[in-house]
Amino acid sequence: MGKGWGQRGAGEKGNLGGLRIEANAYVNNVEVTKKDLQELGIFASALGHVGDGNFHTGILYHKDDPDEYRRVKQCIKNMVDR
Repeated sequence: MGKGWGQRGAGEKGNLGGLRIEANAYVNNVEVTKKDLQELGIFASALGHVGDGNFHTGILYHKDDPDEYRRVKQCIKNMVDR
């Protein structure tokens, strides 16, 4: 799928994010976000701690690829808008 954080190549950027989700919507939001991240086709991960309703994402993307950057921005917007 891509390189790990320690193996980023030239021109790759990272985005780390975190969201607080209401308990009744947590599972659905995590599942939809995982699907969205997989569809990006680049190195991305999601992890969470259910006890406080938080989950976090990490996305690596090429800063000089306008399409990839646009897709990453849209993915993040979708997470926040949910």
